Amino acid sequence: MEKPKYREILDENLKLAFSGEPQSACAGLKEGLAWALLDAEGNRSALLMFARNLGIILDNNGDSEAAECFYQIALLADPNDSAVYFVLSDLYLRKGKADLSNAYHAKANGSGSPNQSEK
Repeated sequence: MEKPKYREILDENLKLAFSGEPQSACAGLKEGLAWALLDAEGNRSALLMFARNLGIILDNNGDSEAAECFYQIALLADPNDSAVYFVLSDLYLRKGKADLSNAYHAKANGSGSPNQSEK
């Protein structure tokens, strides 16, 4: 069985990230994200995977602001993805936003709404 196109793009760029080339990986994942938005015929899984992994790579390389944006895009693709809620919880904890971190952590565990803390 042939791999879906988004999986090929994702695998290729994650290899780059793990081999010490995060900038190249981010560039490739951004192209993949554009493909997912324009050409993937509404494939939300592709959008989720590109946005979530871009966020992780950026966050691991010190760009938490950009990471947060990509994590939020991932949540637009799948508002029930617990992995994104966990990474956002961690990000907000590191930023000293304990209330927001706790709300996202609760959402990751299937309870609560992160929007409660943003009011």
